[in-house]
Amino acid sequence: MINAISYKKCYFGRPADFFREGRTTRHYIHEKRKLPKDCRLRRDLREKIMLAVSIVMNCKYCSYLHTRTSLEHGVGEEEIKNLMKGELGDFPAEEAKALAYAQHFSEARENVSQEAKNEIINSYGEEKTLLIEYYAQLVYMGNMICNTVDAYHQNADPPGGKSQFFMVYLICLPIAFFIRIYGNKGKKFLTNQRISID
Repeated sequence: MINAISYKKCYFGRPADFFREGRTTRHYIHEKRKLPKDCRLRRDLREKIMLAVSIVMNCKYCSYLHTRTSLEHGVGEEEIKNLMKGELGDFPAEEAKALAYAQHFSEARENVSQEAKNEIINSYGEEKTLLIEYYAQLVYMGNMICNTVDAYHQNADPPGGKSQFFMVYLICLPIAFFIRIYGNKGKKFLTNQRISID
């Protein structure tokens, strides 16, 4: 599904990979709609989850965007720096669990550890665990789309062949265009605030 042979980020190598993740994303959107309206994660935690996943996926545009939105929703600079370094020790225990799980969910995909999931369910309950996965999945999809466009521009060598890769690049390009606009706004904001995430 994902290739990272000559390019150091994960990306879609074929249209089938994109559509498979699209179905997974739609599933989570559908499941989230079934939740009670008062079942929510705190906004700052949602932003931390999305930033934590963007960092694991190494998507610079999503990292800029979610660093900005994290700051706007009360996440401190020190917490952001710790997320950037992958240091979760200074976060409250339950929050650190959620962030680590979101990263594991994004990296492991269909091989998510049931033990890790059970730990999150014990801490947050099934409904909020679904929300953690929902936000992780949304940002994962955006990360993969941007990384696919970057991989194409870097002449990555996908296992599905160049024609398949070109087709998925064309699918991802218009979506990545809008993500990059917001990502570049985030970068400009961070530059003006003299905050570096590079």
